[in-house]
Amino acid sequence: MQMTSIECPRCGASHRYFLRDQRVHLRQCPACDGWFVLRGDPSALDDAVVEALDDPTPCPVDGCDATLAADELPQHIIAEHDGEMV
Repeated sequence: MQMTSIECPRCGASHRYFLRDQRVHLRQCPACDGWFVLRGDPSALDDAVVEALDDPTPCPVDGCDATLAADELPQHIIAEHDGEMV
């Protein structure tokens, strides 16, 4: 697990997050409470895509059609997708 600085796409605040070796990460900005998804290799953040999630938001897991309130999204991913974003 590595710690990486990521800029929030909603408010522009930069915070440090622990990222596992996976291609999709769900994170919440502590400055604006907005949720965002980081897609790409955490070791090559210049090539990664950071997408802000609206409220309500569609589930970012491929093939899932659920639309949820942003605060319900982490619980949904754990309950329905075993915590996996891919």
